[in-house]
Amino acid sequence: MKILAIDTATEILSVAFVAFDSAIRVSYDISTGLRHSESLLPTIRWVLERAGCTVADLDAVACTSGPGSFTGLRIGMATAKGITAGSRAVLVTIPTLDAYAEPYHGLSRITVPVIDGKKRRFFSSVFVAGRRATADTDLPPARVVETIRLAIENEQTDEGRADSPILVVGPHAARFLTVVPESLAKRLLAPRVDVSSALSVAFLARRSAEAGSFATDTTAPVYLRESEARLPDASRRRM
Repeated sequence: MKILAIDTATEILSVAFVAFDSAIRVSYDISTGLRHSESLLPTIRWVLERAGCTVADLDAVACTSGPGSFTGLRIGMATAKGITAGSRAVLVTIPTLDAYAEPYHGLSRITVPVIDGKKRRFFSSVFVAGRRATADTDLPPARVVETIRLAIENEQTDEGRADSPILVVGPHAARFLTVVPESLAKRLLAPRVDVSSALSVAFLARRSAEAGSFATDTTAPVYLRESEARLPDASRRRM
């Protein structure tokens, strides 16, 4: 199976190609400052050329579905749909936080992927030993900490020990550690691992495709909050 994977959920543009039948892997990650509309197609072209592959060779195109940047997610999904519309490839969408947790799924630890949602809030979820323990949330750091505590209690895991580190992962993990309440800060660890999120998207997409789980033309990005561009008129008048 040959998969082109795209992650445009944050300021980090990540594109990867994986040929699972020949172990060919090519990935490229760059901070574009959310200017993905200018960089995405040239990056896809570069990755496919390095892989010696064309769009016609693809079996699937995968992209992150959210949460994340409103504009970034729309650009990524629209591009993925455009490629699949003109080829035989199927479309697969992967929750963004699942992709960020994927490199750590084999560890028997609590893993918390986070994305800076701005306005002093973070998109996050909690995984215990590779299993999702909570839904995606949009919360201030203190509430994220409470969500982690509740997940520990509900899972009744040894990770509840006071000396057990909790992994905070994703492109904004280090940023989260600077604002988290001190009560839990000593238990949090942000691994310094250079992992291409698009590669994780590709591996998750393979599992979804093999299970027959595909997206459609009507699939839309998943947002956890309303875009400011869609504020009610009354709210705009008060600004």
